[in-house]
Amino acid sequence: MTQDPCAYNHPAALPDELLLAQCTMARDTSGGPGGQHRNRVRTQTTLVHTTGIRATAGERRSAVDNKRVALKRLRLNLAVNLRMPVPLGDLGSDLLRTRRSRPDKQTGLARIRVNPDHHDYPAILAEVLDTIADAAWDPKPAGTRLEVTMTQLLRVIRDHPPAWQKLNTERANLGLHPLK
Repeated sequence: MTQDPCAYNHPAALPDELLLAQCTMARDTSGGPGGQHRNRVRTQTTLVHTTGIRATAGERRSAVDNKRVALKRLRLNLAVNLRMPVPLGDLGSDLLRTRRSRPDKQTGLARIRVNPDHHDYPAILAEVLDTIADAAWDPKPAGTRLEVTMTQLLRVIRDHPPAWQKLNTERANLGLHPLK
């Protein structure tokens, strides 16, 4: 059986149930404001992925709400800190393709329509970072492979400051100048 070259298998792109199946979850009390309920009930949630990447949320009064927030933070942490191999040939997951605008007639490149608050943002961020990492941390060839402008790739990354820091750290490790 051959793998679909456009399938994208980053953990940040998994449905909630599948991602949670790859995690251990712990509950604890959290200090700080929020009244007596916060210090007496185990509502703080910590998720630890099998890779060791973790996320914690404890600012909500409800354990269910904290689990939802921790899951979103885990997706973002996975997107920034876990690199997956990029297939040869055509790139662009089905998700990314649905988020691209029509290509510009002159350049043939499109824009990425995604909001950092949207549920799909961590998956798109992971795909963008994986593609840039595969291009030796150079966003220009990565944009060409994904058929989007370099400006759009950088906008997706800039929307999450830890991702921007990761990009520039990796570029510095290779002796490349930081992007501004």
